[in-house]
Amino acid sequence: IIEETGAPHSGIGFEITETAAVTNFDAAETFVRKARERHCRVSLDDFGAGMSSFEYLRRFPIDAIKIDGSFVEHIAESRFDREIVSAISGIARSLGCSVVAEKVEQRVAMDILRDMG
Repeated sequence: IIEETGAPHSGIGFEITETAAVTNFDAAETFVRKARERHCRVSLDDFGAGMSSFEYLRRFPIDAIKIDGSFVEHIAESRFDREIVSAISGIARSLGCSVVAEKVEQRVAMDILRDMG
């Protein structure tokens, strides 16, 4: 598709969900590496939803982490969720990855996330 459209590779991004990666880890790893070799962006979606998230960080050369919405939707009420989101965000930044939070549906959640950076 990339070659057919002539689109700049850096303008193309792919998302790998944790659940998809679990079903065939080796195929997902190969896909991510090939996409990155072509200078495409790759995001790890639903981060934190599965049990082996950190293995993906170690093995996949990703550009962004999308924090699973289950940790974001109650961030205003749940200290636990705030701490998890803060920790994931800190790890992502220390690895040079962008961070995207899913399910930001309330202004207070947006303000909390903005304060986290």
